[in-house]
Amino acid sequence: MRQKMIIFVLIVVAGMIGVGDGRAKEFQGLKEIRRQEPLNRPGIEKSVKRVNNSLEITASNGKKIIYTDGACEDVDGMDCNFYIFLKSFKDAHALIVQQYYYEGNIYYWIDDRTGEVTELPDMPQLSPSGKKFALVNSSEADGYFAGIAIWSLESGKPVMEWGYEGEHHLYSFILWENDDTIYITKNDYVNENGESFIPLKPVEVLRVVRVPEWHIEGLPEASK
Repeated sequence: MRQKMIIFVLIVVAGMIGVGDGRAKEFQGLKEIRRQEPLNRPGIEKSVKRVNNSLEITASNGKKIIYTDGACEDVDGMDCNFYIFLKSFKDAHALIVQQYYYEGNIYYWIDDRTGEVTELPDMPQLSPSGKKFALVNSSEADGYFAGIAIWSLESGKPVMEWGYEGEHHLYSFILWENDDTIYITKNDYVNENGESFIPLKPVEVLRVVRVPEWHIEGLPEASK
């Protein structure tokens, strides 16, 4: 009995070491990405600063937002929070921060004038005029955004115009053609019997258009 218990403990410890190695590599990768933060670009250095493990955002009205890392070096990483400043959309008055957490991430659109924060499930893709942005994301996990969303900035802050989440589809953003049209890819990962399969079906390139209302051409269920 004692021998079986020892073997069980060794298996558990080995598993924890494996998980720990994976988390450690992931954490090192995140730190490498953060070394490339554009903190010293003109117009950014006064608004965004990094102080040790904290990212400090200061809006022009004086409001401060502080994001602090935590617990990313733990073995299981379940309480990890890791923040990276990605970029500034100067004409849209936005600063973009990405938060990594256990098995997920989220993006923050921060108004550089007011400090107002809008949470987004994916990296915003700004339209040619800068008056809209698109979110196009893929996820097979329950509870995560997987679809397309169009947001407007014409009121001075992000407001969602239209969105569609398609079950069993994976989407990727290609480009904006103009403020009324974007191109995306769609890939199915579930067959007609509702079973996951590999390889995936061939990728389809689709257009998302605004006229007469936002819809995906060739995907009737996304036109409602």
